[in-house]
Amino acid sequence: MMTDDWSLGYTSVSGGEDICVGGQRLNVVFAPGHTDGHVALLHVNTHSLIVGDHCVGQGSAVLDITSGGNMTACDCGAASMSTSELLEEMRICGRGSDSSYLLAAGHEYFHSTYKFLDLSPHVLIPMHGRVNLWPKHMLCGYLKNRRSREASILKAIESGAETLYDIVSKVYAEVDRRFWIAAGSNVRLHVDHLAQQNKLPKGFSLESFSGSLVEFAEKFGKYEPNEESGTRNSQFRSFKRHVDSVSSSGGGWHALAIPFSNYNPLIKPVNLDELKSSTETMMKKCKITVFVKELSLRGFHITSTIIICFSIASLVVFLAMYMNEHVRKFLVSEEIYYIPQFLPCNSSSLLPLSSQFSNSSVSLSLKDWVAPKELWHSMSDDELMWRASMLPRIEEYPYNRTPKVAFMFLSKGRLPLAPLWEKFFKGYEGLYSIYHHTSPEFTQEAPQSSVFYKRRIPSKPTQWGRSTMIDAERRLLANALLDFSNERFVLLSETCIPLFNFTTIYNYLINSNQSFQGSFDDPRSMGRGRYNKLMHPTISLSDWRKGSQWFEIHRKIAVEIVSDMTYYPVFRDHCRPPCYTDEHYFATLVTKNCPELNSNRSITWVDWSRGGSHPATFVRNDVSEAFLNQIRHGFNCTYNGFLTTMCFLFARKFHPNTLQPLLRIAPGLLGFDP
Repeated sequence: MMTDDWSLGYTSVSGGEDICVGGQRLNVVFAPGHTDGHVALLHVNTHSLIVGDHCVGQGSAVLDITSGGNMTACDCGAASMSTSELLEEMRICGRGSDSSYLLAAGHEYFHSTYKFLDLSPHVLIPMHGRVNLWPKHMLCGYLKNRRSREASILKAIESGAETLYDIVSKVYAEVDRRFWIAAGSNVRLHVDHLAQQNKLPKGFSLESFSGSLVEFAEKFGKYEPNEESGTRNSQFRSFKRHVDSVSSSGGGWHALAIPFSNYNPLIKPVNLDELKSSTETMMKKCKITVFVKELSLRGFHITSTIIICFSIASLVVFLAMYMNEHVRKFLVSEEIYYIPQFLPCNSSSLLPLSSQFSNSSVSLSLKDWVAPKELWHSMSDDELMWRASMLPRIEEYPYNRTPKVAFMFLSKGRLPLAPLWEKFFKGYEGLYSIYHHTSPEFTQEAPQSSVFYKRRIPSKPTQWGRSTMIDAERRLLANALLDFSNERFVLLSETCIPLFNFTTIYNYLINSNQSFQGSFDDPRSMGRGRYNKLMHPTISLSDWRKGSQWFEIHRKIAVEIVSDMTYYPVFRDHCRPPCYTDEHYFATLVTKNCPELNSNRSITWVDWSRGGSHPATFVRNDVSEAFLNQIRHGFNCTYNGFLTTMCFLFARKFHPNTLQPLLRIAPGLLGFDP
């Protein structure tokens, strides 16, 4: 049927309408990207989402340029979501506040994908391939694949690639050359996208790049298959015609559908053979054709045709009968309460567990090995990092392991707010560990009755803004890793205070699917302006990140940090004021090695509104219940995929004279024992 032939009649939909099929209600979700008029259907009873061609069973979806599919900017993205909303939705997939993909999220395909994530469907039903029972993993996999490809293309350009062939040969070196025709289209689309973001290097010429398109198409004419392979011939001819069209008009490009690694190894084939007989019967009873024509969105006119096959409607009806209440409850509970086991970020970091002690007269029990009683030792930093980087190969612990939170305090000397922390920790022995890094000159010991008694670790001089700062933080992590029961690691200063009681903070951290390390791409002089070209190629400008010094991380990331011998030397040698290692090293390392394990936000609140190189310091008169409650519940964020107002668990910088008003407020507000 031609696009403008409406002899069968049609119903215009723009999203939000309900379609009833055999007693089943489908809600229309406007989702441009694959085409400019693409829609999805949400089956209300089972909360299953029919995504059409937006997703496929395996590989990445094609953006149909002939029907308006694109990643180019559209008013819909900017109008329907605020910057803060985009940031919160991006955190669902661990993308945080990366500015490059904040912009991308305002593009049609990305915007529609985030819209699907926001719906939190229980099941995804693509037009091609298997039904997917883990929608979040699939959608995040699509976003990760798009992001990874664009980052690879940018790296290739930064490394000197100038023509389409140069870029394709580097980025798709591992792909069969027969697919390079389609890969060229994908590269052009991403180059256009990078150009819109002003991310292309200054020396890269778009004019020269465009001039290489025809040469690329002609070069791959020799890969045109024989007449028996009609699809490949058609693909080449289509690409050649499109190159000619782009050369004359500067138009857009078709995207690539090259498979990427499975985003969830738990997905199993869904046997739909049982659908066959019931589908054939229902086909005679149910035929639905829906067309969309002249859909307008903020002055931007869309004309397209959406045909919803009667087989899909039949599938939905059957799915409603098949997914009984028991199955639905299982899916929902797993989405909300299941905490996935973290996999090592890098399998090469696995080392055999072997004793560091030789045979001697000293007899050590397993408890001495997995949880050293004494923090003081004579190991050098190199020996300490090596010891802390060890991981057991056997996942099941040979003892009753209760996960603990390691509280790591970094200060010059004493902790003036220690009495507040004493009340915080009281009664929860066995659920926490404390580590204190001070100046070597500080030798004062806490009272024997204190939770800080003998919790100082061997320390070295530390200077703000220098590499010695991250040395101290890595030293704290390494000492805390020696206790195999420590599962979460939070860095605090002498000016930090807790915002909730111990039970609340413990449960929040232990049950979190991700770590809390702020990480974002700051285009300003205080962000990208601090990048040193001598860091290339180990760290490129596109890898460079900035974030809060005060992190909270999972054990797997902590091992990655103390094991790092690749990026640490680069930062130590080439990041010097006005480059501050503590603001860039951890954020860059986590983003490069373990982006999927990070929420890209900090849980330690600070006030930068007063300007300057340091945040505001709060004194006695600033402390009140209203002030603390504003920090505790005055923000919105995402936790384990759900929106919450509990975004910060700690706050700084609080002057020592705030101790008394804090102790007075704590029993009622924070739930501490008086």
